[in-house]
Amino acid sequence: MLQLNNNYITLEILEDCGFTISKILFKDKNILYFPFDKEIYKKNKDLAGIPFLYPYANRISKEEFILEGKQIQLKDEVIQRDHNQFPIHGFLLKTNQWKILKKTNDFIKGRFDFANHWLEFFPFSHSIEYSIYLNKNQIEFQIEIKDFQEPIPLSFGLHPYFLLYQPKETINLILPAKQWIETNSYLFPVDLKDITLFFSKNNLPYKRENTYFKVFLDSNVSWDDGFTNFFYTNSKALFKIQQKDYELILHFGEGFTTCQIYSPKEKNFICIEPMNSKTNAFLTKEYLLLDRPKIFYFIIEIIT
Repeated sequence: MLQLNNNYITLEILEDCGFTISKILFKDKNILYFPFDKEIYKKNKDLAGIPFLYPYANRISKEEFILEGKQIQLKDEVIQRDHNQFPIHGFLLKTNQWKILKKTNDFIKGRFDFANHWLEFFPFSHSIEYSIYLNKNQIEFQIEIKDFQEPIPLSFGLHPYFLLYQPKETINLILPAKQWIETNSYLFPVDLKDITLFFSKNNLPYKRENTYFKVFLDSNVSWDDGFTNFFYTNSKALFKIQQKDYELILHFGEGFTTCQIYSPKEKNFICIEPMNSKTNAFLTKEYLLLDRPKIFYFIIEIIT
């Protein structure tokens, strides 16, 4: 485990377990849901903290398919499955293959190379450099995809689990999205709908502002829903979780065009997940095809 610190934030990283962030303390207030012993977490199939989902975020409907003319065969040795036995969240979740390139008190950069046996599962040679910066009350994540000779299909994301410290009915959620991704019974996208239809379907009170919707959570409503077509402020989409003790502002850079929100009604957490394409994009051909190196940005800002 590695640690970053500044005068406001302490952050812990399991560099030998998928580069998962296992703790964020802000002025001694725990921000992340991570209820596991770290050594047990490395061996189990649970997710918590901030895992890195790659090369696909969320679930995928087939284990064999063609991607940019190449045969893909997902194998049990690297994949995790959802409750319907569909592969989910890629296969770097708990790998110990990240290399640390640089570390200071408030900065770290890790590198993962898609090469050698990894090309059996995703046959696109490239590298990922994952950097985390602490800047006062902000944590900035930069994910750079580089070192490739052919276009790379991308459908990755992050999966932050944020703790909720009060009844859900008292928590505001700010959504800068115009559309809800309607899904079938297996949670695969089937259509795009106006976001207000999602609120109406779940009897969630909301208020419309110029560039966002303000909605209260509900302890009787589970969320596992995608949203897209964002409003942008200074090239970022700003999602917010407003609790009594602090507010989280989540800055999605323009590379992250979809947000999956996950919050089971019986749990005291909410996940606001930046993704660069919709669920199952490798099968629906809606993935991002990257033809030059690119950095993807995500920021967590904490305000008390």
